[in-house]
Amino acid sequence: MRDFRVVLIAFLVTLLACPATLARDVLFSSENSNPLLHAQLKPYCIAARKQVEVIWDKVDPHNGKEVQLIFALGANGELLNVFPRTLDPNPLTERAVFAVTQCGDFPPLPPGQKTLIVCATFKSKHDFGPDMQKVGDVAVAAALIGLTGLAIYGLLRLSANDNYGGGVSANYHWVQPYHTKNGVFVPGHYQTNGDDSLSNNWSTAGNVNPFTGKPGWVRP
Repeated sequence: MRDFRVVLIAFLVTLLACPATLARDVLFSSENSNPLLHAQLKPYCIAARKQVEVIWDKVDPHNGKEVQLIFALGANGELLNVFPRTLDPNPLTERAVFAVTQCGDFPPLPPGQKTLIVCATFKSKHDFGPDMQKVGDVAVAAALIGLTGLAIYGLLRLSANDNYGGGVSANYHWVQPYHTKNGVFVPGHYQTNGDDSLSNNWSTAGNVNPFTGKPGWVRP
């Protein structure tokens, strides 16, 4: 397990250090040399972007800023993980993560594709001027990496001190994926930290955590 984490961390460091590679939609394959695979993935990524945009439209704070996320999809389109591309605090991060996690399952990946890692840029619209593109073109960062699952839960954590309002605590932490008592899989997500106030404490009676849909910190 330790060797796996070392390899995975090295992969992520390389991924975050190569923006030029991401911009060219370069496909990395370790198990399949099919030249038609990339042609199948590009329209898939465009469809995934449109699926995320439906939710992003509802949570966009209209501040003209942007944030980049990386999220991993399994063979059946299930969301394996999502995290910010950089660890710099950004008030848009929590909303962008929320948009991805609320999409439900994406369409199944093309045949032979086990895992797909996508880098997406979320651009908030301005309150004035023409409508901006909300989510930038997604780029295939890596594929067919030979893993049945991406065990990167807990490796990257984000702590932000910026509060953009809306009754959400300024600080939040990463919650690892888990199964509910009913067997429902809940993907990894960010959860707000409680405090002593009524407006910023999701564990206060009457407040509902938007990531779980349940009141308080107790998992269903």
